[in-house]
Amino acid sequence: MSENSSEPKLILMKCKACGATVQVNSEQTELICPYCKSKELILDSDAVKAEKVRSQAYVEVEKEKLKHDKEMNEASIEENEINEFKKGKGKVFLIIFAAIFAISSFVAFKHSHSMAGVIAILQTAMLIASFMIGMHYIKVKMKWVKPVLTILAFLMIFPYYTEYQKYDNVHYDYEDDEPEHSANEKLKWPTKGLAAKLPDPESKYGYVEENDSEELNVEATKYSHAKYKKYLAKCKDKGFTDVLS
Repeated sequence: MSENSSEPKLILMKCKACGATVQVNSEQTELICPYCKSKELILDSDAVKAEKVRSQAYVEVEKEKLKHDKEMNEASIEENEINEFKKGKGKVFLIIFAAIFAISSFVAFKHSHSMAGVIAILQTAMLIASFMIGMHYIKVKMKWVKPVLTILAFLMIFPYYTEYQKYDNVHYDYEDDEPEHSANEKLKWPTKGLAAKLPDPESKYGYVEENDSEELNVEATKYSHAKYKKYLAKCKDKGFTDVLS
């Protein structure tokens, strides 16, 4: 009988009444001697206990073997995936664009485009996460996570561009092509001249170029086009119509 058989194991036992050797299986709970017809409980028999321990040990060994084979198979699959990612163009693609987005973030913050800078940081983080998933530094069960992160990072180019173009940051004097005023210069709204008769634009940044009783010229930085339209409407409500739109 083979080791893998699920059939009961045969055990040789001696009858306590007549001393005859009798064959029984390991699942029997009672021995009936074919010679003297005496009955004997064998639940606690040393031979039965030994056979049960032996069978249980075999089951445990088989379980450990299956577990080890599964782990080796998973490790082999993971190694193949890492090697394919290293050899493919995807790794280089992610590294290059992660660097581009990081530089874009630096440029955006330097020119006071804070929201655009935050978007570029998120783009960089997404591509770095995709790279780490590809290298299996980050373990994920769902295979779609890596491509989704990559796609989202590139879709965010549109809000980045929108935020970057949203404000006019610096006014230039084109004679020397050097900035005349800083984008972060605080706007102080005049209390005299024509400015005193017009509503405050509620802009935190900018400067006043000219302000007298007849003319007012103000440069507002970090001021959206939508806010400017609302300000023009307020000016017209006060009776001023000679305004640049």
